[in-house]
Amino acid sequence: MQAVMEQIVAKLGQETQGYRDLLQLVEKEREILLSGRHEDLIAVSEQKLGLTQQLAETQKERRALMQRLSPDRPLKLSDLAAYLPREERSPFKAALKTLTALSERLAGLNQRNAVFISDALDTVEHLLAILTGQNRKESYGARGAALNKPSLPRLLAREV
Repeated sequence: MQAVMEQIVAKLGQETQGYRDLLQLVEKEREILLSGRHEDLIAVSEQKLGLTQQLAETQKERRALMQRLSPDRPLKLSDLAAYLPREERSPFKAALKTLTALSERLAGLNQRNAVFISDALDTVEHLLAILTGQNRKESYGARGAALNKPSLPRLLAREV
C-alpha cells in the first residue's frame, strides 16, 4: 500500500509540474494575442494540446492507482492523506492546495483568453458587416434615391 501511495504522490508531482507548464503556455498565449503576432498561436496551441494530453494520461494513471488503493469506493484527493504517515500529511495537504490554486488560476487565465478572442472576433465581424453593408437596411434605391438615412458606423475599442 505504501508503494502505491508513493506512486500516487509522484503522479501528483507530475500533474503539478504539468499545470505549471500549461500556465506558462496560457500566459504566453495571452502575450501573443495582445501583441498581434497571431501566427505564433499555432505553435503554442500545438504545445498546449500535447501538454494537455500528457496531463490527461497522468491523471488517468493516478486514478487507476487510487482505484487500486481503494477498490470498494472511489477516493478523492483529500482522502489520500489518511493513507500517509502523520509526518507526511501536512506537506501532502499543502501540495494539494498548490495543485488546486494552479488549476483555478489556469481556468481563470484560460477563460480570460477566451473572452478576449471572442471580443476580437465580434469586433472583426462587426467591422466586416460595416464594410460589406450586411445586416443593415438598404440606404439607397436602384436609381440612387435615398431610402433611409445611412446609420453611422459604430466603432468600438475595448482595452484589455
